[in-house]
Amino acid sequence: MKTATLLKQMLKENTGTNFLDSGGAYGRNWERNQTRRFDKEPACEVEVSDNGVMIGYNIYHYLNNFLEYTPECKRLEAQFNALADLPENKGESWLAIMETFAAQFTSYGTTNSYNYDNILSQVIQYTMFSLTDDEYDVFVLLQIHGGCDVRGGYTKPRIFKVLDRDYFLMAQSDVNAYCPKCKANWMSDDSGYNWYYDGSTAKEPADKQWDKVILRDGKAL
Repeated sequence: MKTATLLKQMLKENTGTNFLDSGGAYGRNWERNQTRRFDKEPACEVEVSDNGVMIGYNIYHYLNNFLEYTPECKRLEAQFNALADLPENKGESWLAIMETFAAQFTSYGTTNSYNYDNILSQVIQYTMFSLTDDEYDVFVLLQIHGGCDVRGGYTKPRIFKVLDRDYFLMAQSDVNAYCPKCKANWMSDDSGYNWYYDGSTAKEPADKQWDKVILRDGKAL
């Protein structure tokens, strides 16, 4: 299965309802995603106002840029599903089984993106692990939040190869800004809340207006 196809399936997966949801008023991610054409959507959206810059990184494009579903992932998933099917795990949460599975290897713990500032358009929860004890040679057990309330409504975990761990992490919050008129650059490592002047190729000092914002890896937002 292609990585993009699997990600689309996860984004549209019915993660049910939760008594904590305000679904009637706001809807759930998996419901809103049913008619979306992720390939046709911009990778990012940028809103510039007097109050600052708001940046959102489309979760589909983000995951498709940094993850890959490989034959090794399929093999590991078979092991994961076998673990989940054990009688003693029938009452366990996906998160508990994710952490138990990763503990067989070198685990780097579980992360929920809701717990820190980032530019991702949907919440993800993931447990990263390595088969080789190399922190840069890692896989991730990934869940996408498909519900309304963040305390529930996560997809079934799927395993992906992380193509570049550093960029996978940095791309969640690191952004660059460039003004083609004044030739100035700024960077932010906290999702655009604080910006730092990063030099200019112009002869005159740059003002603080920009027309184009780009990601750290050079892809236009």
